[in-house]
Amino acid sequence: MARPCSDPAVRANEAREREKDGVFKPGVRGAASSLWKVVNWLGISASTKKIIEHDGVSAMRHLVEKRGFEVGFLLGVFVIDMQHDTTPFACFGWNRGPVFGGKQDMHPIRAGDRFFALPLDGKVLLGDEPLERGESIRPSSILLRGSLYGGSKVKAQRAPLSITAAIVAATLGADASRAEESSAMLSLKAMQEIAQVEAEIDRIETQTIERLAVPPDNQVQQIELLGKLMLYDKQLSVNRNEACAFCHMPEMGFTGPVSELNRTTGSYPGSVRTRFSNRKPQSHAYAPLAPMLHYNPGQGDLVGGNFWDMRATGRRLGNPAAEQAQGPPTNPVEMGLPDIACAVYRASQRPYRAMFESVWGMQAFAIAWPGVVEQVCARPGPPSAGEPMPVHLSSLDRGRVGATFDQMAQSIANYEASAEVTNFTSKFDAVLAGKAKFTAEEQAGYDLFRGKAQCNACHRDGGPGEDPLFTDFTASNIGMPANPRLPYYRENRPDALGYAANTAASSYIDGGVGDFLTHKHLLSQPSTVDARWLGLAPQNHARIQVPALRNVDKRPYPAFVKAYGHNGYFTSLKAIVHFYNTRDVLPRCQPHDVGEGTTCWPAPESTDNMNTSRVGRLGLSEVEEDAIVSFLQTLTDGFMPVNQH
Repeated sequence: MARPCSDPAVRANEAREREKDGVFKPGVRGAASSLWKVVNWLGISASTKKIIEHDGVSAMRHLVEKRGFEVGFLLGVFVIDMQHDTTPFACFGWNRGPVFGGKQDMHPIRAGDRFFALPLDGKVLLGDEPLERGESIRPSSILLRGSLYGGSKVKAQRAPLSITAAIVAATLGADASRAEESSAMLSLKAMQEIAQVEAEIDRIETQTIERLAVPPDNQVQQIELLGKLMLYDKQLSVNRNEACAFCHMPEMGFTGPVSELNRTTGSYPGSVRTRFSNRKPQSHAYAPLAPMLHYNPGQGDLVGGNFWDMRATGRRLGNPAAEQAQGPPTNPVEMGLPDIACAVYRASQRPYRAMFESVWGMQAFAIAWPGVVEQVCARPGPPSAGEPMPVHLSSLDRGRVGATFDQMAQSIANYEASAEVTNFTSKFDAVLAGKAKFTAEEQAGYDLFRGKAQCNACHRDGGPGEDPLFTDFTASNIGMPANPRLPYYRENRPDALGYAANTAASSYIDGGVGDFLTHKHLLSQPSTVDARWLGLAPQNHARIQVPALRNVDKRPYPAFVKAYGHNGYFTSLKAIVHFYNTRDVLPRCQPHDVGEGTTCWPAPESTDNMNTSRVGRLGLSEVEEDAIVSFLQTLTDGFMPVNQH
């Protein structure tokens, strides 16, 4: 039985348990410790966590006094009788506003109390269920109660989001208001979905690690297995909380797996959860089939590469997908490591090390790591300009790091090229093989795709010697509007580490391939620009790589929202087909126009090099638009079984 709040043994137990992980104390110091636990999920740096742990009171006072927040019931702080992991909570306490200025009360938990639980094992589980009499909750949970409000009160069920915003704001000090805006992008629904995705990533990783006990006896399959293990390994991010797969899950065609983010922010948060990318995640299925980036004089165009801006050229490793895999680990708004050496160091500590050495050689991790490598690799990038490689290594070890990082990337690309990812099992493939037939609407859509709608001019369905990948690997500016929902526009002021991803703020314009060629506004640059291409920059400004359309409609359930376009502006296939058809027919929208996307369109983000010959005035009826959507749905893999050959 849980002891009453007034029991002296409970109070004495506080001091005894102060150093134990997962134990929260009553009082102001307990509130600070609880804050420290919550920000662990948010990806706040260790140095900032230290400030919160020891000076959480000042941080919260700053939030109130300097930022004008009024805080009611802010944060539950509880005492537990630590005998085993399922001991019921005895007490629940909170500070009454203004923060730390009112009386602090401790109250027993009663049956029927409503609560929010946040387990702190790397996953977030938010609930709003009554506490049953005698029910036990893990001691590693935080109870949140009440709401943060400024001006008007937020409903109780919004408390976790509001408190999360407050915690981020408190940790970022002078930039509290921007932090609140960024964290507010993670709605309660988004956080719930993120928790589900993270749990699924952990499940897949565990299942894949088990295969190491009886590994394949074929080297190609061993490399594919290594690639999969690294794709699902969140330890390869700065805060050990984000795997590559966080943006590329199979049920969605290896693109963004969080419906609520696709619907709202378009882009995804990185390992530092307050940093968002400037673009939506691309699918990495079929990406290994892209040619190396090259200039085709007959077309007068650049062809190939990976990434929306083609910056993974493949010219160094002979494989654009491998060079693409080298971008996210050190991208400050993605996995956030400060040095490629950190990715190699983290991989050297993982269960797949022995297989990696068996495949790529014992020299792969034979590196003399400095004693401070853990601390260096725990600090989010980017590194300072004066120290671009903060992990200090000998020239020999630096060479080994580079070679091993290349081999990690090649392993990932090999997995992406495997039949598990790139498998040509759609209904379209079945029709080509004579194993299925299109419906009348699908056939009509395919005819329009190849004819009146002109889709096939860029999204090629194959030809002599070509796989039907539904891209020509060139780039185009289709005149897409900017996506004002991108949190990236608000990442213009330095965060707690002094990093601002987008100093241009709302005036930022995505220059696409042109920005890559001129080294402008790149968050990562895995491939070097061929100096002979510099003169092509003006004609490529604002152009974005033509994406492959395979799996364009793959989703786990019908209501799942997918984002389309490089910035995620569109949230349905119908919407983007309608845009292609009517961009230059419908009038420009007025601010906050309710007809946006149906009876009007916003202005293009950029009109530079805009495609006016095949986009904007196609003359399609609504029935014809629907038919094209129906055809595009036949490109979803899984219609036929995977052929492992």
